[in-house]
Amino acid sequence: MRAEKQLSRALVRISASLDLDTVLREVVDSARAVTGARFGVITTADEKGLPHRFLTSGIEPENHRRLAVSDDRRLLYEHFRELRRPVRVGDLASYVRTLGIDASVFPGNTLQATPIRHQGVYLGSLFLADKEGGPAFTEEDEALLVPFASQAAAAIANACAYRDELRARAKLETLVETAPVGMVLFDARTGGLVSWNREAARIVEGLKMPDLPIDELLKIVTSRGADGVEVDLSKDPAMSDELRRGETLRNAEVVLSVPDGRSVRTLVNVTPIHAADGAVEFVVVTMQDLAPFEDAGRIRVTNGGEGRGALSRQTEPEPFELGELAIDYERRHVTLAGRLVHLTATEYEVLRLLSAKAGRVLTYHFLLRHAWVRYPDRARPKLVHAVVKRLRGKLGENAATAAYILNERHVGYRMPAPGD
Repeated sequence: MRAEKQLSRALVRISASLDLDTVLREVVDSARAVTGARFGVITTADEKGLPHRFLTSGIEPENHRRLAVSDDRRLLYEHFRELRRPVRVGDLASYVRTLGIDASVFPGNTLQATPIRHQGVYLGSLFLADKEGGPAFTEEDEALLVPFASQAAAAIANACAYRDELRARAKLETLVETAPVGMVLFDARTGGLVSWNREAARIVEGLKMPDLPIDELLKIVTSRGADGVEVDLSKDPAMSDELRRGETLRNAEVVLSVPDGRSVRTLVNVTPIHAADGAVEFVVVTMQDLAPFEDAGRIRVTNGGEGRGALSRQTEPEPFELGELAIDYERRHVTLAGRLVHLTATEYEVLRLLSAKAGRVLTYHFLLRHAWVRYPDRARPKLVHAVVKRLRGKLGENAATAAYILNERHVGYRMPAPGD
């Protein structure tokens, strides 16, 4: 009766955790306590049935290390893996020698080996050696350990499933976080923003106000679709209703803008996630920044001789002129009052972007993203400030007298459009 109470308490402890190492430790320690064994070893198998984890209880650290590196441990493991029933051994040394195994690395003189199986699948083995006081293991010990191993197997399977779920979730989170498209998750019931990845944060960076967190951005953003219909996301009461309906949207061009005129053009896909009862629980929105496609030279396929396709690049835009500043995009020449201005590659790209989008504010992040050949991961606005300062010097101006590159405080820079 005392052993059965110990067993019940042990099973409660084993089932109380989902951490695999904790469960295995409780299994081997509890098995020793219930049977009075001096030594305990538990091994687990991986998906292919090969030995994976190895924990000992009551064994000196030096003996543990010898067991851990012994090739004979694997041989003994494989032997008991093939056995589908518990095994009691009165003379451990003689038993392992018949298997061609060196007995010196295994502590103890007697052994009780019990397989751990869950729904017919082998998970590992539990080994106990040398009962306190010297007697061999008994049928009563075995009768206690068989149901104990069955319950332990369920706890180990649950811990393994939980571990695998955490790993899969971590992999998915990494995949989402590093995805080349923006990904945003909404709660369909409330319309609230749940999470977003790094690319989504980058896309809307140019719309943020100083000290405004991304999750507060919805309060100031307006969405405009290809049909021209605008939706103020902060005021439209139907937003959560739209999300709850869970309509799928594919490749829709959407412009997100804020009250001061800053905007970003995106390609949006919307996918609902349904709960078990069929209701829409979450909505996943993916978006791609269209700015790089607008800025890059378009490559189009035209028909060449003999029906073969040939690649041709769209011609550069017409030269740009603003006051005494002239930019010949095709030749990459910049002149000021007819005098050639020598620029570095990055300086030219910053000037080209500002002039190509004259009249519009370009954020620090946008300039970092598109003017630098290799986008610096830890870049800061001061990197843009330094380049603009050099540019202004070569154009004969500074921040106080700027006529070509104007500050938009805390946001970025703007070049006036010709005629402004």
